[in-house]
Amino acid sequence: MSSAAEENFQRLHDKFHVDMHDMVKLEKHTGRIYESGQPRVALRGIVIQLMKIADAQLSTELQVKLLLYFAAEFFKCGEYALAVECYDTALSKCEVMEDVDSSKVVRQKVSAIQSIVRSNSIELNSIKYCCIAPMTVSKLLLCLQKLRSTLETVFTLTTKQQEENSWLILNSSKLILEISQPLVWLNCGKYVTESVFFSAICMESVINLCTVRHMKFRMKLYLTAFYSTLSQGSIDEASAIFQHTTKQCMELKEREELDPPLPDKTVLCIDQCMLDLAIMRFVMEFWKDPDSLNFSSEHLDKRHVIKHAEIRRSFLDLCICECIRLHFLTSGNINEPYRKRSA
Repeated sequence: MSSAAEENFQRLHDKFHVDMHDMVKLEKHTGRIYESGQPRVALRGIVIQLMKIADAQLSTELQVKLLLYFAAEFFKCGEYALAVECYDTALSKCEVMEDVDSSKVVRQKVSAIQSIVRSNSIELNSIKYCCIAPMTVSKLLLCLQKLRSTLETVFTLTTKQQEENSWLILNSSKLILEISQPLVWLNCGKYVTESVFFSAICMESVINLCTVRHMKFRMKLYLTAFYSTLSQGSIDEASAIFQHTTKQCMELKEREELDPPLPDKTVLCIDQCMLDLAIMRFVMEFWKDPDSLNFSSEHLDKRHVIKHAEIRRSFLDLCICECIRLHFLTSGNINEPYRKRSA
């Protein structure tokens, strides 16, 4: 970046900061920022005016950087519609960027799409009772499609670049889970299972995301897909997801045991994964044939023994809770606190 370009960028950056915050402060003081369209029109005018100057003075790369800054500031003050407009403009400019590192372009594109999805999701969920409207569900499913496209975009990079940008995959996966979990409880699991499991597969493909550090989150992805398929009556698919999850947990355990002694946190993580697998197996067998299972503690203790002292609940208690949770799920109980499951 030349000194002249840097000065021009900083000048536009500072002007937006002053003008935008003065406008937001004034309108919040008068109580009209969320009621009237006039402040939003004025803020949009500020962006248009600054971008006209940027088109003449800055390179495309710096224009994208400036737009991302505008969008982030709008997001902070709750102006999600304007934030999405800036992110969309930044995306269109990314398509025509030349002589720029492909990894950098992917970073900017993926980050912009993630921010658009986050803005849309917050705006949709802020409307009371909106989550059950078919139109809202459709918009959230479109958000999932965009997030899936970001994962596919990252995997167009080389293996080394994928590892360097693994945080992009992690952020997209977190957003996919955040949007998908409520939809599963709204009986829309058949629409989100594929996206959730796809994000889990993507995490498996990156070495930095296959560690103990991220295993708890990966188990949440596997379990969400598992319960989603069970709630739709797809026993074969649920069994396939269980087998795949078992394979991943066993591979993690084998890798960690190559370098003894294991830290206590690693042992706890592995024990928790083995416990979750045992519970998944029990739930699946219960769902296939409820009358064939014995719920006595003596019988269940033979199926799995909790080794770690920090896991204080009994295996019987955990199995019964998960069976009840699945019953609520298939009964359409959208008030079930799905975030509080054992994983």
